Formats: sequence, C-alpha cells, structure tokens
Amino acid sequence: MNNSTVVTVSFMRLFHLFASKRAAVAIEFAIILPLLLLMTLPVYDYFRYILMLQKINKTASTVADMIIMSQPAPAGTSNGDPAIAGNPFILTEDRLANIMGTADFLMQPFNFVTGGGGYVNAVSIYKPAGKPTPEIYWSYSYRDTWKALDTSVVPGTPFGAGQPFFDQMAEGENTIVVAACMNYAPVFNFNRVILPFVGVSIATPTPAEKKLAPGALCTPDMVTATRYYPARNGPLTKIYTP
Repeated sequence: MNNSTVVTVSFMRLFHLFASKRAAVAIEFAIILPLLLLMTLPVYDYFRYILMLQKINKTASTVADMIIMSQPAPAGTSNGDPAIAGNPFILTEDRLANIMGTADFLMQPFNFVTGGGGYVNAVSIYKPAGKPTPEIYWSYSYRDTWKALDTSVVPGTPFGAGQPFFDQMAEGENTIVVAACMNYAPVFNFNRVILPFVGVSIATPTPAEKKLAPGALCTPDMVTATRYYPARNGPLTKIYTP
C-alpha cells in the first residue's frame, strides 16, 4: 500500500466518522461542554454568595437581638456580686461571649471564624442626658480564637459625631451596633476573574488597633451586615464579671 492509498483510506475513515450520527453528537458535546461549564460554575458560586449574604444578615440580626434582650444589673451592683451570678439575663462577659459564639452555628455551612475569615463586633453607644454627642461604652469582638472586650475603649468616649444615625439619638437612648462580615472564597478559582464580589482576607488584629467603630476590621470587599438595635430593658453600658 503506497502513501496515496493510505491518505485515501484515512480520509474515508474520517468521512465516515463525521457521517456517523453518534460521532456528530460526540463532537458537538465536546465543543459545547466547556461553554456549558463556563456558564454553570459561576452560577453555582453566585448562589453560594447569595446564601452567605443571607447568613451574614441573619447572624448580625440574631446576635444584636440576643444582646438587646439582656438586662442591665441593678444600680450599685459591682463585679462579683451574687445577684449577677444568679441572673442569667444580666449582660456579663460570659453571656456576651456565648452570644457572639452563636455566629459559628448561624453561618453554617460556612466555616465562619476558624480559618474562614469571619468577624463579628458589638458596640454599645449611649447618649447621656445633657450630652450633645453619644458616647461609646464597650466594644466586643469575635474572630477566630480571639474573642474579647476591647480594652482600648474608654467608657464615655464621644462617638458618632456627624453621622446622621447617631446624631438623631435621643437622650438616655442606648443603641447596640452589631457588624458581621466574612470573606467570600469561590469554589472554582477561575471565578475570581469572572465574579466581582470575591473578597480578600482581613488583617490579623494587633493589640495596638483601636476597634472603636463597629466592624472596624470589615473591608469593602467582604460580605457585611450591620444592625442598629435599641436596648429593650435599659441601658447596657457596662459588662459585668460574675
């Protein structure tokens, strides 16, 4: 068999291949599959993003609601008072830590704090009588293994001047501000190019940071929700230690 015969046979086989309906379907599928994946995978990531957005809003709302349902300790109560230990509804540091820790469960199936880049922060803003500007009384943050009061906050520090919401607070009003945020990490790496809402990791907090603003560690790239709820049972201006 000479070369011309081999070429002729090869072309005939190729012709029969394309003439076969099965082969035509297989070739069409091979062409369409990459385009189908290109359209489907970003949609999967988009719905995961929507789910995270719903979860982060629920987390901020639930944490804020549980905090504002707490009770302030009676006047004259100090840390270590038996009345604090005997009332599970008084806002203590342990109660606040447990409330903030619910973010882990509320954000499931997303890994919120342990390696997930999640962060939730609660701040108490109170406007005393006769004061022109609201004041910050405490700030509590939860991220990864770091869960604690911000000791840099000096109770009574003026806060929120020039911000419409805080400027409208009435005297004696106490607002609990909760901010929750998390990085969105797409399942498929190429979606980082296609999807505009993927975030970057937030910086590891250092002792020198002043976390006065609610959600100070949240960046514009993160999925974020903030809630402003008034305290229901009296001003929560102090966190007690049983």
